[in-house]
Formats: sequence, structure tokens, C-alpha cells
Amino acid sequence: MQSARLVAAYIGSLDSMASEHMTGIETIRAAFRLLVGLPCWQVTGEFGSWLTFHFGAPRISVNEPCEALRYRRLAGVEGQYELWIELCDWVAFQDGAKLAHNESDRETIRRAAANLQGQKLLGFSIGTRPPAGEFVFDLGGRLYIRRYEASDPQDGLWHLSTFRGPDACQIISFKATGCASVFEQQGDHHTKVDYPCEDGWIAVQQDAPPNSRPPSQLPMSSEVQTPDGLRTPSSGGCG
Repeated sequence: MQSARLVAAYIGSLDSMASEHMTGIETIRAAFRLLVGLPCWQVTGEFGSWLTFHFGAPRISVNEPCEALRYRRLAGVEGQYELWIELCDWVAFQDGAKLAHNESDRETIRRAAANLQGQKLLGFSIGTRPPAGEFVFDLGGRLYIRRYEASDPQDGLWHLSTFRGPDACQIISFKATGCASVFEQQGDHHTKVDYPCEDGWIAVQQDAPPNSRPPSQLPMSSEVQTPDGLRTPSSGGCG
């Protein structure tokens, strides 16, 4: 029954997103409503400043060999929802204590990712001027993000992928310009639409008004450092 309710809620959110009057803020809010209250799992920080979180039911993902990997079939377990943080300054905290930031060494980032593993997402907020945001977890974890000072306009601070079946997915990206980009794929057919986001904050939180201001503010510039040298452009697709 719970799965049926989630599917119904998701279909309802897709119907809303189809409206020509849907704004970028509303698109983001509708997608994140489905993640609030879910524990994150397979949290990893293995390359550059990237952090990856999986939510929801696990699924087997198999990628057939390609020209670059002719003799390898890549297989793994992924969540119905995948949140990927990249191309931004971020700081992770636990109970107010700083765990790591995007320029920390690899082992420190891995420890921060392990600390967030299993925590439930309680709240999410973004600011559009300047592009920034905050993820709040139930066991005291928090993740703050902020656009790089020298960001490329097409840089994505985060991407939220929702998998709807074989070769079918939706990817919402929050860009350094403060807009939302929505990529939809169904088999060989795909669409991509950019939505402007109005000024101000958006918040999606348990037991809080839908437009409440986030419970805390982003760290000052001294809390984060310059972009690392390993960042690369993101690529679209369901994988």
C-alpha cells in the first residue's frame, strides 16, 4: 500500500510538472517532497568534490559494454532516487561540528559520507540569489552548498534523478544561474526544459510551512575554499 501511495503521489507530481504554468521552484518542490522522510543509503564521496546519495527502493542497474569498456558490463545497485552534489562549494556538519568540505582530503570526505549514511532527509531548501542550499537530516547531519564564485552558468550544483523504469527517468538539475533544468527520458525519446526560479528561498520540510525560511544560514565564505581541480562537466542520461 505504501508503494502504491508513493507511485500515485509521483504520478500526481508529474501531472503538475506538465503544466505550462509550473515554475522552477514548484518543479523542485514537487520532486523533493517524495524524498523527505526517507533514509539515504550508499552515500559516497569518491571523486573530486562529488557526493552521491541514494533514496527509496533499490534496483539493479546494468550497463552493457561500450567502446571505452568493451569487455566490462557494469552492474550495481542504485536507488529509485539519486541525489548527486557537484560543481559547488559544500560543507558537511554533524550536530553543529564541521566534518568536511569540498576541498577536504579523500579520507575525510569518505568519513563525512559514512556519517550521513542512513540518516533520513528531514528538510531541503535552496536560495536563488545567490544559488545556494541546505539539506537537513534527522540525526543531526546537515549539508550546506553554495555556487562557486567563478561558476560556469551551466554548472549544476546538484542533480536529482528519479528512475521510472527501464530507460525511463527524470533528472532535475539546479544550475549556477539559479534556474532548474528538467531532463525527461523515455526510451529513445527525451526532452529538456529550463525553468527560471524566482528570487528568494524554497523550503521542503517535515512539519513546517511549505515556504518557511530554512532553520539556519549558509556558512560564511571562510568556511569553504576554492574549487578543486578534479571537477568535470556533468552528463545527462538515465545510465
